This record gives sequence, C-alpha cells and structure tokens, in this order.
Amino acid sequence: MKDTRKHLRVNVHSQIGSGADGAGKRAFFSPHERVNVHSLQEAAKPTSPRGSLNAAIGWTGIALGLAAALWIGMWAFSGPMPAPEGFESYDALPRRLLRLAHIAAVAVGALNVLLGRELPRLALAPKWKSACSWLAIAAWPGLTLVLAAAAFKPEAKYALPAGALALTSSMTIAAAGAWRRWAGRPAAERRLS
Repeated sequence: MKDTRKHLRVNVHSQIGSGADGAGKRAFFSPHERVNVHSLQEAAKPTSPRGSLNAAIGWTGIALGLAAALWIGMWAFSGPMPAPEGFESYDALPRRLLRLAHIAAVAVGALNVLLGRELPRLALAPKWKSACSWLAIAAWPGLTLVLAAAAFKPEAKYALPAGALALTSSMTIAAAGAWRRWAGRPAAERRLS
C-alpha cells in the first residue's frame, strides 16, 4: 500500500460542527478530492451531550422493547406459559395495547438514536435543539410506558396524547432543521436529482 492512511474518493457534502450547538463550517469535497476516512467517521459522531443522551435512551428503549417481545412471546400463540387473565384472546384490548407498547419501545427508541446522530447537524438554534431532544426523550415513556400501563389500567390511556404530541413536536422541529440545512446549501447542490 503506497500510503498507510486510508483514503477514499468521495463526492460528499457534510457539515462539520465545531461547537455545542453544531454550528460550524461546511466542508465541501470535490468528486476527486482525497478525504481521510477517519475524519469522516469523526464528523459522523454525535458531538453534543444532548445527542448522546438521545442515543443512549434510544438504544435502551430498543433493548427493553425486544425484551418485552420475548416476555410476550412466552405466552403468545399458546407459548410455554399461560396468558395472564384478560390477555387470553389475541384481539383483546389489553393484549393489543401491550403489543403496541413493545413496538413503540423499539420505534421511539430508534427515532431517538437517529435524532442523537442528526441533532448536531440540524440547522437549529441551541434552544430548539434542546427542545427537540427533550421532547423525543419524553416521548419514550410518554408512549411506551403509558401504553403498557393502559394494558393493565385502562384509564392510563388518557395520558397517551402527551407522549404522541411530544414525539410529533420533536420530529417536526427536527424536520424544520433538516430543511433549513438543505436550504442553506448553494442552489446548484440543492437539486433533487
């Protein structure tokens, strides 16, 4: 190997953050410019503590959601354990709510992991990044735990709109930041093709 450093020919447009708010200079690479792979990997890492917290909560949520699926599988489909009282019928409301809780744990967890990676690069003011992060963090228990609680105590379902609104608000803020980032590029690079 002529050069011991790993290089890659890329045509990439990335924003490399330099501060806690992710604001920084843009690094545009020409199609034939050699770029150090390690520097690209560093740029892809979450650079804010808030993004790291979203990622940690997200991975924890995914793990808990999969563990819940294992538990549900012990008595679902005539498994080795009998179904708890009220959960015998596949289409019983408590059983459906519990399935939704485990799916929400994985889905909202995955959204938190994704947000944790993207948050430093979103074109948002620090207060909006913070709001986006905290809303996504609050959405995990606001949906997952409330759905699980509603499977056992039906009155808990009335708390579901709070978690749903938190997640929707967080993703709306993130979408606005992503569109602002895209709109900030030179016009020639904003083409969709």
